[in-house]
Amino acid sequence: MIYRPEVDGLRALAVLPVILFHAGFSAFSGGFVGVDVFFVISGYLITSIILNELSAGTFSLLHFWERRARRILPALYFVLLVSLPLAWFWLSPQDLLNYADSLLAVALFCSNIWFWLTSGYFDAAAEFKPLLHTWSLAVEEQFYLCFPLLMLLLWRWCKSWLPVLLTLALLVSLLLAEWGAQHRPAFTFYMLPTRAWELLAGALVAWWLHQNPRQFPAWGNQVGSLLGLLMLSGALVLIDKTTRFPGVNALLPVGGTVLILLFTTPQTLTGRLLSHSVLTSIGLVSYSAYLWHQPLFAFARHGSLDTPSISLMTGLSVLTLVLAWFSCKFIEAPFRQKQLFSRRQIFGVAGTGSLLFIVVAILGQQQLVVGRWQQQHPEFINIDPAVAAQPFRTCPNITLHGTASCKVFGQGSRRVVLWGDSHAGVLAANFPGLADTEFYVIAHGGCPPIVGVRRFDGEGNAGSCDKLEMLQSYADYIETLKPDLVILSARWTLYLQGWQRQGELLPAHHFVTTKPQGGEVLPVAARTLMLQQQLQHTISLFSQNAPVLLISQQPDYANTGFRPMERGEFYLPHSEMERWHQTEITMMQQLAVLPQTKVLDTKRLFCDTTRCQTRDKGTLLYFDTNHLSATGAARVWQQLRQEIVVMAKH
Repeated sequence: MIYRPEVDGLRALAVLPVILFHAGFSAFSGGFVGVDVFFVISGYLITSIILNELSAGTFSLLHFWERRARRILPALYFVLLVSLPLAWFWLSPQDLLNYADSLLAVALFCSNIWFWLTSGYFDAAAEFKPLLHTWSLAVEEQFYLCFPLLMLLLWRWCKSWLPVLLTLALLVSLLLAEWGAQHRPAFTFYMLPTRAWELLAGALVAWWLHQNPRQFPAWGNQVGSLLGLLMLSGALVLIDKTTRFPGVNALLPVGGTVLILLFTTPQTLTGRLLSHSVLTSIGLVSYSAYLWHQPLFAFARHGSLDTPSISLMTGLSVLTLVLAWFSCKFIEAPFRQKQLFSRRQIFGVAGTGSLLFIVVAILGQQQLVVGRWQQQHPEFINIDPAVAAQPFRTCPNITLHGTASCKVFGQGSRRVVLWGDSHAGVLAANFPGLADTEFYVIAHGGCPPIVGVRRFDGEGNAGSCDKLEMLQSYADYIETLKPDLVILSARWTLYLQGWQRQGELLPAHHFVTTKPQGGEVLPVAARTLMLQQQLQHTISLFSQNAPVLLISQQPDYANTGFRPMERGEFYLPHSEMERWHQTEITMMQQLAVLPQTKVLDTKRLFCDTTRCQTRDKGTLLYFDTNHLSATGAARVWQQLRQEIVVMAKH
C-alpha cells in the first residue's frame, strides 16, 4: 500500500480537536467529530489492505488480526498500566469501583457497551471517567472481528456485488443512526450498528480507489479536496454537544473526510497542507495521543476543587503529545517489528495483558477497594458496624417497589417513621436506638419522599422511581401506622437543582415531574415551585394526625469533587455553601411555618459562619460528596434524638 502523508495530516486534524474538546476549549465545540474522522480513516486503511491482499491471493484472517493486535494493544495496555496506580491513589471509592468496571469492559473489548449502559458521552460526569475514550476502540475492535470475514466471503461468492452490498449496509446503518439519534441517542452514539456506516464510508473509498486509481482531473482533485477540508472545518464549529448526533448531521465530517481521501493528492493545496511536517508528525503519534489525553484530563478533574484552569488543561494537552511521542517510539514502534516480536509473542502479550486487567478489575470490584479505604479510614464507611449489628424487623403489610426497603428497629409505645432516599438510608444504617421507640424506616435511593412526583432521565427511562402511585402507596402505608412523628430526609438539592458536578448540570437521572408519563425539563424556578407545592401537600397528609420533622440537607460538596475532601483538611467556604443551597434553604424556611412542622437544620452541625467541615480532627465526615459517613451521621443523631423525644409525644 502506497504511503499517503496527507492521511497522517488528516489524523492530526482528527486528534487535535478531540483533545481540545475534552480539555474544555469552547472554540472546539464540535471537536468530538474527530472520532468520526478516525472511523472513516480506519475503514479506508483496513479495506485497502484487505483488497490488496485479496487481489494478490495472500489474505489471511490470522495475519490481519495480528496486525491489528500489534497496532492497538501494546500502547493501550501501556496506558492502562500507567493509569492503574493513578486511579488507586487518586479516585474516591465509588469512582474507583466504576473505574474497575470500565477496565474490565476494556479488557473484554466491550467498553462501548458499558459506557452506553452507564453514562452519556456529554454528561459532565463523563469528563471524570479516565477510560471513557476507549469506547471508540471497542467499536473498531468489534468491526475488525466481523468485517474481514465478511469481505472474504463476499470476495469469494459475490465479488461483483461487493460495493453494492457495502453501500446497502451503509445506508441501513445510517438510517438506523438517524432514527436512534432521535429516540435512543446514547445507544446510537456508542454502538457498532449505528457507527458502522462511517467505517463503511471509508471502505467504499478504498474500493473506489482500488478499482479506479487516481482518475480525477487536476481541477476536480483541487475542488473536491478543498470542499472536503471546508466540510470538516465546518463540522468542528457548527456541531456541538446539543446537536442530534450521529445521524445525518454526521454526514458533514464523514463526507468531508471521504472527499479528502478521494481527491487529495500531493499536488493539491489540501495535500500540501496536510503533508506539512508538523501535521504529519502529530498524525504519526495520533493513536497514542488519543489514548493519553482522557486519563490525564479525568485525573486532573478529580484532583481539582473546581473546574481545572485553562492553563492547566493547556499544559496537559502538551503533555499528551509528549507522552504520545514516548509511547509511539518505545511501545508502538517496537511491537510492530516482526523481527523483535513474533506472531506468537504478540498474541501472548494480547492474551496475558487482557487476563491481567480482567483479574485486576475483578479484584477491584470485590472487597479490595473497600478494604483499602477501610484500612486508611475506619470511619469512612457509612455504616457503623456496632450500630448496624442491632436486630431489625421487616415492616409488616407492605409491598415494596424497586430497591426500596422498609425496616423496623426497636420496640416501645412511641412510633416514629423516617421516610426518604439514600440520605435517610444512611441515617437508618447508623440508628443508635432510642428507648421506648419503635422506629420505621422506608428508604428508596434516588426517590424524593414527596407524593405526586416521579423521576426520569433524558431518554425516557425512569429507573426504579418511575411511578407516581408508588410514592403515594408509601404515604398511605405511613398513615396506616398512625405514627407519633414522621421524619422526611432527602438530598433536596438534587431534586431542586439537578445532578451537578463542579458546577455543570448532568442531563440524565435527575429530572422531576408530576406527569404520569414522559415529562419535560423545567427551569429551576418552576421546578422549585412544583416541588415545594408537592412537599407541602405531602406534609399536610401527615400533619393532620402527627407532627412532621423535615431534615434539611447537610452541605453538599458536589461542586468540589470528593478527592480534595479526602486528601487534606479541606473546608468549603460558608458563602459558597449558602449559594449552592440557597434554593433549598428558602424552601425549608417557607415550609417550617406550616402547622405541626419543624425543620432540623443540619448545616449548622457542620458549618460555622465562615466555613463548612468535611473532616473532624482527621476523621472524614462524609462517605462521598453528599452522603455522611458513620461519624457524620452520629453528629446528626445527637440532635435528632432530642427532637424525637420532644416532638413525638404519645
